[in-house]
Amino acid sequence: MKQKIKILSLSCVFVASLLALASCEKMIVQADENYETTETEGEKVTFRITKFENTPFDDPASLTRADVSSLCTRLQIGVYQNGAKVQTLSQTFDDENFGEICVNLTKGDYQVVAIAHSGEKAANMTRPDSIIFNGKVTDTFYITDSISVTSSTTFSLELKRPVSKFQLVASDEIPKNATRMKFYYQGGSSNFNAITGYGATNSRQTEYRSIEDVSAKPSTYDIYTFLKDETDELTITVSTLDSLDNTIHERKFEDVFMRRNTITRYVGDFFGYSDYFSISINDTWNSTINYDYGSSSDYDDDDEDDD
Repeated sequence: MKQKIKILSLSCVFVASLLALASCEKMIVQADENYETTETEGEKVTFRITKFENTPFDDPASLTRADVSSLCTRLQIGVYQNGAKVQTLSQTFDDENFGEICVNLTKGDYQVVAIAHSGEKAANMTRPDSIIFNGKVTDTFYITDSISVTSSTTFSLELKRPVSKFQLVASDEIPKNATRMKFYYQGGSSNFNAITGYGATNSRQTEYRSIEDVSAKPSTYDIYTFLKDETDELTITVSTLDSLDNTIHERKFEDVFMRRNTITRYVGDFFGYSDYFSISINDTWNSTINYDYGSSSDYDDDDEDDD
């Protein structure tokens, strides 16, 4: 059922912005057009990132602003009550207090969703079950939690990684006239359901990766996606394009095994036509699912991934 839209006056938005900035520096409060009121008074609530899943910065005492910005360039928080959005807040990596966001909330119970990512634009967080990323999916972390506000307080956020990464490592020489790689995949999702931790839609996505150096060997290309469920598999078609977007070389990978917080890596002579595959599986981000699809003599095929 669609909710009635209440348009906030410019004066209300201006006052809300001043009060928010007085509470916490460099914070952006997005005016809410789908909720009856935007909270501008109440208890000061601080949300602070203290941990990222499977990263070198898992010690809350040692996590710094630089650590946060090395993993993401945007931090967004959505506050919801009774299924409706109350406020959304956003930071970028150049903000002074990146990794810590404050908001004023009246006493009560809320649901909070925090998203850390590196998208070119802020994600749409109107609904926690359908967060829309405006552009390609990047490495992403999130947390969904219920909080009770009774006084001014600080909540620690321990974020986990819901995305899966497909990594193509081409060991052979890139064609001289190649300018970019095109990745078209079926399965997975570019929208995120922060309630279930999986993709919100069944997507067909197209992404491009520039080829900066045709002499690079090996060359590596990454794409991220949200799986629709734990058994999701992708079909990925990878095309090599010239400056006029003509296809130089194309290859389809079917039934690509993917899991959350896991890298699936295809290693081999991509621009050749070898059909040999070998599989090794690990289920943490610091390891990978490796597929050797040809000669990889120029690549050190290590189970550990440095990304």
